[in-house]
Amino acid sequence: MPFSLILDVTVAVLLVVTIGYAIVLNGKLSRLRNDRVELESLGETFSASVLRTEQGLRRLKQTAEDLQDNITKAESLREDLAYLIDRGGVAADLLVEQVRQSRGAPGGEKVEGAEKTAKRASSGGGFAVREDGGDAAWRKRDRDRDKASDKTDDTAREASSDAERELLKALRSVR
Repeated sequence: MPFSLILDVTVAVLLVVTIGYAIVLNGKLSRLRNDRVELESLGETFSASVLRTEQGLRRLKQTAEDLQDNITKAESLREDLAYLIDRGGVAADLLVEQVRQSRGAPGGEKVEGAEKTAKRASSGGGFAVREDGGDAAWRKRDRDRDKASDKTDDTAREASSDAERELLKALRSVR
């Protein structure tokens, strides 16, 4: 066999292998092009998702700030209510002390305003006063809130001591 024939056969075999490789490579490239379109679509979807997530985070931060403001306001209101309750307790203690003084004042003299308070307490129409200074008045007020609101307006007109007026004012502001 001549050398040129061997060389031609070798080149032909290499060309067949190269053509086969080119066909396989062409198939892979066409799949890659198809996948690239899907990848671009996936990238756009991912980008849109990232934007929605950022907007959601901004709204969440704003909601958290609003919630913190509401919590701050609620704490302030809670402190105000605690102050009013303490103040009402002091006023109630003063009323109880005035009632006790009016019942046991020497010479039958009554402390100013305490006589009306004592009458309301003894008739059951107002506050119930216990000798140990407990909170029966507050429990009764809670049970009879609707009835007491009408009586409170009448009581406000009758109230003659500063302690009574202060207590009634505190009770109205709590409602």
